[in-house]
Amino acid sequence: MKNALARLRRNAQLRTMQRAEKEFAQLKPQDHLFSEIPDERWQRLKEEVEAANGKAIVLVHPFFPASEGHDARYITTVLRLLKQRKTPVIILEEAHGIPALKASLSIMRAAPGHLIIATINLSHCLASNLTKNPSIEPNFRHFARRLKATGIKMLYVGDRLTYNNPDHPELAEYERKILGKESYGQIARGCAGGAYQQLAESGEFKVRPLTSAMFPYRPEWSAERNLQPIKPLARLPRALRAYR
Repeated sequence: MKNALARLRRNAQLRTMQRAEKEFAQLKPQDHLFSEIPDERWQRLKEEVEAANGKAIVLVHPFFPASEGHDARYITTVLRLLKQRKTPVIILEEAHGIPALKASLSIMRAAPGHLIIATINLSHCLASNLTKNPSIEPNFRHFARRLKATGIKMLYVGDRLTYNNPDHPELAEYERKILGKESYGQIARGCAGGAYQQLAESGEFKVRPLTSAMFPYRPEWSAERNLQPIKPLARLPRALRAYR
């Protein structure tokens, strides 16, 4: 009886995954190009930010690449952020990873309406097209100005990957003056680390790192700090298996 129930559950999970993959198989990364996001969507984000008292969240490809692993604390935090409806979420995702991201969002029953923006070159550039020439891509200062126009006053940034880099005195000064934190190894490398560093240094709004939603390193001054990479989960949650 137990084996039969287990098979039924596995089959149901397989059908759910197949349905989600089929639904998003026709998705075109161009639908999420920074330059193609319509004014109506930015206006909707502005209304969401206003309802959230000027707050918003930026997550940088929260599940990709799965080969780098996940840990339970990180997964719990990210799933909570994606399911909540109080603060608007902007997701920066590699263009080729968008179908898997959307499949996972569907399976985990995330809150609807997250703004997904395509990136290239390890998320250091927002994609205005699908070329690999970073010189023609909008940089994060451009992105920060566009976000500021929506009324954002406090931006929370997190996800993966994040690494220490002590060679960023501007970020160290920002964390000391604005956040009141002293650190000798700023999170300023990796996709999410670079996004945090560039958005914080843009000066357009206050930026705080989502320390419990950073992987694999957190800031030295945070309660969640890790001096060594986090031990990955042995088994991924079902919603993330599209990333394998």
